[in-house]
Amino acid sequence: MKNELKVINQNGKLLTDSRDVARMVDKKHSHLMRDIRGYIEILRESNLGFSDFFIESTYKTEGNNKTYECYLVTKKGCEMIANKMIGKKGVLFTATYVDAFNKMEESLRQITTYKLPQTYAEALRELADKAEENEKLKEENYIMLPKAEFYDTVTKSEDTIDMGECAKVLNMGIGRNNLFKFLREHDVLMSNNVPYQRFVDGKYFRTIENKFEKPNGEIKINVKTVVYQNGLDYIRKLLKKYYI
Repeated sequence: MKNELKVINQNGKLLTDSRDVARMVDKKHSHLMRDIRGYIEILRESNLGFSDFFIESTYKTEGNNKTYECYLVTKKGCEMIANKMIGKKGVLFTATYVDAFNKMEESLRQITTYKLPQTYAEALRELADKAEENEKLKEENYIMLPKAEFYDTVTKSEDTIDMGECAKVLNMGIGRNNLFKFLREHDVLMSNNVPYQRFVDGKYFRTIENKFEKPNGEIKINVKTVVYQNGLDYIRKLLKKYYI
């Protein structure tokens, strides 16, 4: 068992990669993915959200440049995985993930600790600095106004995000499920949430097919729609025209 677990801060949420978890517990990543999908299926059947535990993601390998699925795992997700483990591995994994997440939380607390001004002069200097920052920001916003309406969360055309992340990035008051509904109503997605071929050909969306085994042994195929940068911009324009 590896004794290190990398924890990242993504939009204020602390996460670790399912590949790192698999290496940590000496388990094939495909087997851990199967287990996580089983947990998610149980949560879905019970009408419980799973994003507090696991977040769908993708990665590319250097050799063949293919895209594969993985999960970003929260502290609660690690706890769920650890609860299914027994013996020495379970104890070591629990100790390691708790330590890794606690260290990252402490680092963030130190970074965000605000030092109050101790004198009247310091308070005036802080006000002046803040005023200068605001003026600079106004100038930058004016210069970058055409770009301000968009965002560079996805920086390359080959990068994709899932629909849940798309709704968060757009930040236009619409959640994942309502976004799916909106795109179906505007003939972007079919009834099964798969994009029409013209949007696939235009590099707006693509689909990822995954075969997984449910806890009862039943094999199911899950088709997930993910969004390119072009698709993100197209959805933004549709929402501005018909939703807001």
